[in-house]
Amino acid sequence: MRPYEVEVHGVKVTLLRSYPTDVSQSGLGRLLSDRSNCFVGTNISSYVSCIGTSALTYMIKNTAVELGYLAAMVLKKPSLQKNGLYELAGEIGVDVKPLTGAFPDTNSEVFTEEEIKNAVHDVHASCLVANKVLGML
Repeated sequence: MRPYEVEVHGVKVTLLRSYPTDVSQSGLGRLLSDRSNCFVGTNISSYVSCIGTSALTYMIKNTAVELGYLAAMVLKKPSLQKNGLYELAGEIGVDVKPLTGAFPDTNSEVFTEEEIKNAVHDVHASCLVANKVLGML
């Protein structure tokens, strides 16, 4: 089967239709277990609980940080931990707005192109906010 590709914000995202049988040995497993990588996002724990693979869950928990927590620590404003992605963006001066429309359900096995684009938009927004926060260190 050919991979599915979608482009958002100039970034081409390739989605594979199969999941590796041994995540720890796959490219995904190596990426997630590399302690030099740090994954920043929102609601990480809810996504991790949907994965189901204990090795993958362990890898993500050890290389991920909640964006609100990061912003709260860097800016010394504990209240930021409760903010969502777009509230954080506004708080630190990143001009990015949420898209309207369908967002993927983490339990789904099939996603529409709109759901994929919205998810990638959120990832892009997370990167913009995280880069701005890290630049404030």
